[in-house]
Formats: sequence, structure tokens, C-alpha cells
Amino acid sequence: MSFSTQIIFKTAVKLQLQNLLKLIPASPNGVTILCFHRISSQYDYFWQPIYPETFRLMLESLVKEYQIIPISQIENKSFRSTKPPLVLSFDDGYKDFIEEAIPVLHYYEAPSNHNIVIDCADGKSYIWTQKLNHLFNLLRNSSRFSINIALDKNFVLDIKQPCKNWFAHYYKTLFYLFKLDVIDRSECIAVLEQYLNITETDYPIKMMNWDDIKFIATNNVEIGSHTASHVSLSAVKNDVTFEHELNYSKKELKKCLNANVLL
Repeated sequence: MSFSTQIIFKTAVKLQLQNLLKLIPASPNGVTILCFHRISSQYDYFWQPIYPETFRLMLESLVKEYQIIPISQIENKSFRSTKPPLVLSFDDGYKDFIEEAIPVLHYYEAPSNHNIVIDCADGKSYIWTQKLNHLFNLLRNSSRFSINIALDKNFVLDIKQPCKNWFAHYYKTLFYLFKLDVIDRSECIAVLEQYLNITETDYPIKMMNWDDIKFIATNNVEIGSHTASHVSLSAVKNDVTFEHELNYSKKELKKCLNANVLL
């Protein structure tokens, strides 16, 4: 979430978020789904998390006007009350979900679902999009000179100083990497890591491991698969990779939890 979006969320809470959500067109039997990523007090210039206090105020507002339901109950009309239904959904599997979101969700007795990128569930790996955020923050904060880095034979990161539009370079790089397969994308990120002298242990953002996933699954959180490697499925070029990203990731989660998993 960008800094400007963060301001919008804070303003929305102060101006009664539920009234703004009512402006979203919906069918009579529709369900509102809010999708979140990180809940953290850490600052990220390129993808700002929702601050914990903002999240608390948001949830305080939502429970007054909505019935927060598990995502598995979307089709269950008997589960609903007179309040319009709303689902709280989280993506990726960041560790700060346990530290910052779970206590607030417990307080308001709100169910949620969390969609996990299983390649990051070993407790040692990091989601590639968050790696890119961190690397670009380092580039922005430390670069005094123009940057010209060939990530591969088809993409050159060319930043002239002083740079007045870091977001343009960031999103151009992000969208390019989304088009690549896992190996090619990892090699591009490795080029940036080498340029900045960053190793796997230097990333400050932690992901949930398998024990963490088991923990949240017993705390009113339904678990879903968010692919194996956080790939853009539209960029997948063969059936084997597609099968791996969707079905293998779900199978691993089911094996870990010994329970059904939302796709």
C-alpha cells in the first residue's frame, strides 16, 4: 500500500468506513471482500503496510455495520444476519499477521482467511515481491549516482539522478518480473542483490513458517493457497507449472494442516 493509499484508509476510518463501503455497487445477495497484505508499523515507501492502529479503528467501524463471515460461508445464506456480510481476507503469509492482526481479530471475534505462498513457508525464504520492495527502498535511500543495471538481456534498470519518479521505475520492474518464470525472476532479483551486497539473511520482513500456519488455522483463520511462488498465473506458459502453482500448493497446505484448504 502506497503512502497516499495509507492516508485514504486513515481518512476513510475517520469518515465512517462503512458508509463509503455502501457506495460499492453490489447485488442484493452480494458479499463485500476486503483484501489485506501486511499489518505493521514499519514504513515502506513503495508498498506501505496498514498501521496496526488504523487496522484496529477500521475493524471497530466495520463490526458495527457488517456481519464478518468466514470466506467458506459466502454461499451459506442461513449464516447471515440482518447486517450485510463482509469477508476479511489476507494474502501472502507475512509474520506480522500473527503479531499485529490476530490480537485485533480476536478482540472483535472476527473470522478471516489467509492465503499462503507456500515457497515462503520454510521460515527462511522471502516472498519475491517483498524482496523487490526492500531492494528498491535501498536503492532510493542510498543512491547518490545514476543507476544502470541489466537485470537480464531484455531489461535494464536505468535511473538518472536526481530521480523524481521512483514509482515509475518500481512498477515497470515489478510488472516485468511478474511476466517471468520462477528461475528467470530469481536471477533478476539476484542481480539487484549482488549490486546492493544483500543476502537472504539481510531481509527484515519475516514470513510465517509451517508452525505459524498451523497456529493461525486454530485461531478462527481459514487457510487458502496463494500459489506456490507468488506467480502471475496469466504469465504461466505450460500446464505443468500451472498444476504446480495451484494444485501442488494446495496439496502441501492440506498435508500440513490435515484439513481441507481453500483454493
